[in-house]
Amino acid sequence: MPELQKLAYEQIGIEFIPAVIKGGTRVQARRRIRSIFAHVNLTAVKLNKGQLILLNEDDGFAIVARKTAMNHRILKEKSEGKLRIDWDSATVVIKSTILTTLQALQEMYERYLRPCYPHWKSSDKGLIPMRPEEEGLETGVEEFMILWDYLANLSSYSRLENGIETPELRKFSFERKPGEGHVLFHPVGQVALAEALGILRDQKSFSLESVFSEIKYVRHGWWFEWNGIL
Repeated sequence: MPELQKLAYEQIGIEFIPAVIKGGTRVQARRRIRSIFAHVNLTAVKLNKGQLILLNEDDGFAIVARKTAMNHRILKEKSEGKLRIDWDSATVVIKSTILTTLQALQEMYERYLRPCYPHWKSSDKGLIPMRPEEEGLETGVEEFMILWDYLANLSSYSRLENGIETPELRKFSFERKPGEGHVLFHPVGQVALAEALGILRDQKSFSLESVFSEIKYVRHGWWFEWNGIL
């Protein structure tokens, strides 16, 4: 992958800080290390939620979201350099060719399958969850990829592979160069659908196949086009 090849050329600065310098006392060393530690923390840039999801190696939902984003055909970066995922921001710019965000993907998966993986989140707020076993993560990725396979076959998402760009489907009718206002081209709509599908599966015992077969009966999926009202 091009991203992995770029790693060989990246540079990072490292500063080694000795605990005690020659001629120094223990008290002076402790004071100096504390001062450096406080300075680094006071001036450090706080990571946003997208960056935390990108770096998190303990949260199973974050790991599954990243792997799905990099591997599913409708989400991964296109050969012409067009991105489908915003890895940093929580929102999507109307004119952007971005389809969704990494934050939305994590929330989609968490709302869709959290009842199946309650242990992936810590019960005590503030505690870091234990990283799930690799077998569980592989199953999670497989389940989320299947969900996106069904989504990719919807008439609206299928149009992306035929050259239609996301702004044409995302923009509302009242905007300059009006679009279709399709709710599935907004992260909030994607998350809402994932949660609804999770409820249908867990509480109503519906399968994805039966739900999406019903969706396809509706002409062009017009019931997803709510003119921006969820």
